[in-house]
Amino acid sequence: MFAALKTHVNATVFSKLADAVAVIDSVDIDVIFDDDYDIGEAGFSGFSASSPAIHCLSSDVVSVSVDQEIVVNSVNYKVASIEPDNDGVTTLILKNS
Repeated sequence: MFAALKTHVNATVFSKLADAVAVIDSVDIDVIFDDDYDIGEAGFSGFSASSPAIHCLSSDVVSVSVDQEIVVNSVNYKVASIEPDNDGVTTLILKNS
């Protein structure tokens, strides 16, 4: 009963909050795209870095593997890391391809 409820809640959240579409294996999936931009300091010089990631339903990314190419908002990426939360949502950490 609880597992079914969790699945329903996750699907509802993504149907309302998804802000991007990812194309994975020629299939469009709704995702929440996160592309934080960090600025840091190293001594007298600074650096900046982007750390793109998508949050998606785990059931939509069962066959995804590290280094697989995906497209988010018409930009090509490769999967750098796969981070399931064991509650039905998986975060894919991306890198530029």
